Amino acid sequence: AKIIAAGIGSARMEELKRSVLQFRESTEETFTFPAELISEERKYIHGLVKEYGLYSRSSGKGENRAITISK
Repeated sequence: AKIIAAGIGSARMEELKRSVLQFRESTEETFTFPAELISEERKYIHGLVKEYGLYSRSSGKGENRAITISK
C-alpha cells in the first residue's frame, strides 16, 4: 500500500522512510524522532511504521510533540 502524505515533499518522505527502515534493521529497541517534525510528518511515520510491522506512539504537546517508534 502506497502511503500518500499531503504537505510533505517526496524527498522528505524518502528521508523519513529511510530513517524507519534503518531503525528496523538496527539492534535498537526504540527510536525517537526530533520534536521539530510537523504533524503531517508524524502521521506519515505512523503509517510507515504500521506498514513495516513496527509500533509508534506520539508524546508531548505542541512544539514538544515527538514520535517514538519501537519493535
